Amino acid sequence: MSPQLSKLLTDWFAAESMAGAVMLVAVFLLFATGLTDIFSAGGVTSGKRAWALLLLLAKLTGFLTLVWGCYFLLHSNNAAFGRVLSDLISGGKAARDQQSALITNWGGNFVQFELIVSHSVEEKYIEELHQPDDKPTFYLHKTKLVPLVQESIIGFHGDVKLHQVDKEQTTYECAASYQYDVVNNADVQTIAQYLFPIPANRLYKNISVKLDGQLVAWTIETDGLHWQAVMSPHQQSKVEISFETRGAYAFLYQIPTQRVIRNFSLIVAIDVIDVYSGVSPQSDSVKSRRLENGAGGVVMDWTIHQAIMAPLINVYFSRPAKTELSTTSQGIVNYASRALILLISLLALTLMICRAQVRLSRLALVGCLFCAQYLVMIAFYPISGNYFWLLLTFSLFTLLLSFLAFKDIPRLPLILALMLIGLFGVIYPFVGLLPGERERNAIDGGVQAGMILYIFGLTLYTRIWHRE
Repeated sequence: MSPQLSKLLTDWFAAESMAGAVMLVAVFLLFATGLTDIFSAGGVTSGKRAWALLLLLAKLTGFLTLVWGCYFLLHSNNAAFGRVLSDLISGGKAARDQQSALITNWGGNFVQFELIVSHSVEEKYIEELHQPDDKPTFYLHKTKLVPLVQESIIGFHGDVKLHQVDKEQTTYECAASYQYDVVNNADVQTIAQYLFPIPANRLYKNISVKLDGQLVAWTIETDGLHWQAVMSPHQQSKVEISFETRGAYAFLYQIPTQRVIRNFSLIVAIDVIDVYSGVSPQSDSVKSRRLENGAGGVVMDWTIHQAIMAPLINVYFSRPAKTELSTTSQGIVNYASRALILLISLLALTLMICRAQVRLSRLALVGCLFCAQYLVMIAFYPISGNYFWLLLTFSLFTLLLSFLAFKDIPRLPLILALMLIGLFGVIYPFVGLLPGERERNAIDGGVQAGMILYIFGLTLYTRIWHRE
């Protein structure tokens, strides 16, 4: 076996362990049953036995080819379906070009990081300059700045006003005003270096920076606004920053590193109500409110009295949906690929346990009909926008043709076969719509237990029935 094929099978069994196990059981029982029939028949020459053995191996190969072929057919078409669906939902290349232009002109999400204050103290030292040829050494008195680590921000109040410009593109104008309370906790005089990060590649106007009520001569660099000031021991200062800018999609305020947060307050006023907000990570220490102001707008505020965290506060504008299509339909097709393996394998096991003839042509018909109904859903869902009625309609067609294909077998396996087709053809794939992996795993666990009980109960029933 080639390394590529070996890796493909290993990855497949890792992804579809439950379905793979059921398939292997079906293959083993098909082989064991066929082998028993070959060697239990009397008056058969060795040549005929060898031919029957070759036919059995061909049947098993056909069974595996059927299962894997249908599985990869659905799986590959679902991947292409996802790409097409994403383009239809997002608007394709035109929408991507529009989004790129929107980011260029409006800057995209506006992420405001908090003020950074770093302290340093002057330290005097003597530098020795050694001269050649036994000349006297020079001693230079110098000073250097030594960083002094401390948490200086002891309070914050932010007042942000957002005015929506275009509802469809979710562009807005922003007027922000921040006030930081800063303290020098050291017992010595320090040089406080301030950095106020502002996102690049966007328009700013009316920038104002005040320190204790006095305008500050700041400089702008790639990472934001810079200035510095001397602070006496235990001195408290008030930094006021205001500016106007614009953005799109969302406004976010972030404290990037975990620290002790005290007396934090942020108020965001928006002139529309179609907005939603959140805090990450979620904490009871963050108190939030949302109030509609009666003029078609909303005011939201967040307060933190005291906590150790690094919160991210976000406000997102609601964007009108351009289409009713949803990528959740991909989850159905993903589970349909697994359901196909379970269906074909359980059909083969059911027929063997009920001592009915296992015809590969019947299983192939069911597999093809199963694939066809989901391929039809993939093809017509972008047009109709409703996958439920598509699946329901074509599953009835699949049940009808399956009944015609299995109608000559005994009544019990016929009823069970139709029940399996209905369960795995229509109901089980909808597990893919569940939002959480925990819920999906719980359903899969129940299905595994149900399959074990089904095979055990059917085996026990047929043994008792045949004994009677």
